[in-house]
Formats: sequence, structure tokens, C-alpha cells
Amino acid sequence: MAKALRALKETQGRPKFPCPPWGAGRRADPGGAQKAALWVSQRSAEVVQALRAHPRRLAASVGGALLLSSAGAYALVEAQPQLPPRATLATVLDNDVQGQTEALAAVDLRYASSTSVRHRDTVQQLLK
Repeated sequence: MAKALRALKETQGRPKFPCPPWGAGRRADPGGAQKAALWVSQRSAEVVQALRAHPRRLAASVGGALLLSSAGAYALVEAQPQLPPRATLATVLDNDVQGQTEALAAVDLRYASSTSVRHRDTVQQLLK
């Protein structure tokens, strides 16, 4: 109890973790936006500092979150009811396939390859 009273005196009656300046019950003041931006900036700096101090914990947390989300997605997929397979009927029109293959064989196709392409190259230059 004495320790709590001493800590309260040291902080001069203010709570250890103050509410943000735009908290409930406060009147809007002209500098409120600047105070809010300063508060957010300070808290984000603290978060960045904590993350830099514990990179392995950060990596483990991200990995755990990914693992749990993938397990949850798999569980949701497995929970879906199994639908009966549907029959699909496809009609293939193969009119004059022989004529199409002869027409493709008659076309003079030239293939070009280039290992270096410049930004200002046009399609015509690349097809030469």
C-alpha cells in the first residue's frame, strides 16, 4: 500500500498511463489535433523501439499468427458440406480441323529472341 501511495506522489496524482489528450470528457481545444498527433507519434515511437528490441519475438508472433490463420482457413474449408459432383456436358465443334491445321502450316512464322531489351524499343523493332 505504501509503495502505491509513494508511486502516486511521484506522479503527482496523475495515472501512470495517461489517457490520450482527446479522451472522453474533455472539451475541444484549438491545439487538440497537435496534441493528438504528438501523442500518437510518441506511442508509435515506443512501439517501434520495442519491436526493434525483440526481433525474434516479432518473427515468432508473425509466424504464429500465419500458422493459426492457415489452420483456421483449413478448418473452415473442412466444415463445409460436401456437395455432390455435377455432370458437365461440353460440345466440341471440330468443323474443318484439317483446313485449320493446313492454314497454320502455310503461314511463314519467324521467331526472334533477344536477351537485351531497351526502354525505347518498339514492337516492330523486337519482331525483326
